[in-house]
Amino acid sequence: MKTLEEDKLEQLLQIIQDTPGQRIVHFSDDSHILTKHLSECCKIHEGDYYLNCTKDEWRDILTEQYYVSTNIIDDLFEHYDVIVSKRMHGWGDI
Repeated sequence: MKTLEEDKLEQLLQIIQDTPGQRIVHFSDDSHILTKHLSECCKIHEGDYYLNCTKDEWRDILTEQYYVSTNIIDDLFEHYDVIVSKRMHGWGDI
């Protein structure tokens, strides 16, 4: 597995809006380089952070939780894609 480029993590964290109460879900096969950065970001912005270790199950998990507005950013990291998904307001249990 290729290493995540740590020099681009700050650019990734800029995608996250400065809004309290956000939920961030991190899907990872086995690398946890991003874990500490996302955890710190959530502490600062009063958000919730969830880590899911999966292999290609992210689509099903997001759909089951009513995350229907999904975009894939494939030009930030060389070997990885970033998935940004928003939950429809008022759908499902929060």
